[in-house]
Amino acid sequence: MKIRFIKSATVNYIDPTTAIRYAEELGSILTRVIAYTMQIRQAHWCTKGMSFSGVHPLYDEVYEHLADAQDLIAERIVQLGFPTRASYDHLAKILGQTYCADTLNVGFGEKEYLDITVRMGQELSGAFHTFIESFAKEENISADILIEVGRQLDKDLWKLQAHLEGPKLN
Repeated sequence: MKIRFIKSATVNYIDPTTAIRYAEELGSILTRVIAYTMQIRQAHWCTKGMSFSGVHPLYDEVYEHLADAQDLIAERIVQLGFPTRASYDHLAKILGQTYCADTLNVGFGEKEYLDITVRMGQELSGAFHTFIESFAKEENISADILIEVGRQLDKDLWKLQAHLEGPKLN
């Protein structure tokens, strides 16, 4: 779906044609960050088991980091002169109904939620790295934002993976 300039676009050094590409790519990443944030919250609510006291607060911490990431990315899209598209209708249309379908299984245990959460986080991290490699030379501000957000995501993934490898899970 093509996006259009808004009348109150921030004046910056990027020509409108190029800004459209950045905003579209960032919008796609924002959609994935929102979906991952929802997955983190789902896992947080459903966590049970022997590692509850370690994983439950970690999910809260990751959730807060992702909320900050959403804000940084969305604000950059607006700075480029475009609206963000983060309504539920838009997210459902873009992600489709199957994106997180496997996470709704109420029979999942702690390990299954961790597996899915780590996998989705790794996919998101890959999307960050792809954007950074593609656009860093042209638009370093957006790339810098994703470097910052990606650095935190990688650290959070490291912590989540540590729980997967722990002896308490079966």
